[in-house]
Parts: sequence; C-alpha cells; structure tokens
Amino acid sequence: MKRTIYIISGLLLLGLMLGSCEKVFMKPNPKTDNMSIYDEYIKLVDEKYSMWENPDKELDKEGIFTYTRGLVNDNISEDSLFGVLSYVVLQFKDGHTYLENEISGQEVFYDIEALDEINLDQRVVDSIYLKDDYKTMGSTNYLRYKLLEDGQIGY
Repeated sequence: MKRTIYIISGLLLLGLMLGSCEKVFMKPNPKTDNMSIYDEYIKLVDEKYSMWENPDKELDKEGIFTYTRGLVNDNISEDSLFGVLSYVVLQFKDGHTYLENEISGQEVFYDIEALDEINLDQRVVDSIYLKDDYKTMGSTNYLRYKLLEDGQIGY
C-alpha cells in the first residue's frame, strides 16, 4: 500500500513539474498589439534617454508621452505606429537617437547638420571625462582632448 502511495505521489509530482516547466524555463512571448509596442517603447525611452534633464533641450517628457499616446490605438496601421514612434525620436533633436523599421527599411533620425550646441553639455564632458588634466589644440585652444584610462580612446 505504501509503495502505491509513493508511486502515485511521484507521478503527481512529476506531472506538476512537467506542467510548470514552461513557466520556469521559457520566456513569455511579448505582446505585439500597437498599445503594448508603444508602452514598451515609451518605457525604454523614459529609462534610457539620458538628456531628459538637460535644461538646454527644453524637453517636455510628459507632454510628448501624452500627445503620442493619444495617437495610438489597435486600429492604426504599422506604418502609422512607426510614424508616432518617429515623432518621439525627432523631439530629441540629437544625432544619437535613431529608429529603424527593419521590415520596410524606413529610418528616422534627426538631421545632424541641424544640430547645435544644445546636444553637448560641456560641463558634463569637463567634469566626467576631461577633468583637470586635458590638453588643448588649435589656434584658439578650442579643441580639448585627453586619453582616457586605457590610453587608447581619446576624448
């Protein structure tokens, strides 16, 4: 009798383990509806874009997010969704953000030739990279540079 209980218990435990393996070992499939794609994109932009706090850029994060969220629903086309996400990229007005639709080959980035000094905070460069031991070059000593710690990358 004990042996039968052990066998049944073992089979039940094995069944539970096999039934839950999918949850343990497999990543869930991300949602692919327009709102889910938009929400994930905005989450990444919010977390990863480093220039939100630069006062010279005058970015209204909440305004951008509120405006673009109102344009997205599950009835718009993939091209329209790409257009909304592109609008977000173009608001940054810098050459470091880029969006590409790998299926259509469409690309969106800010016109680098239109860039100006708001995309470079010299105080950040000076305090983090150059510090006090940089060298200068040029007739007005405008170009400042330094070899970083590994000695191979100059800034």
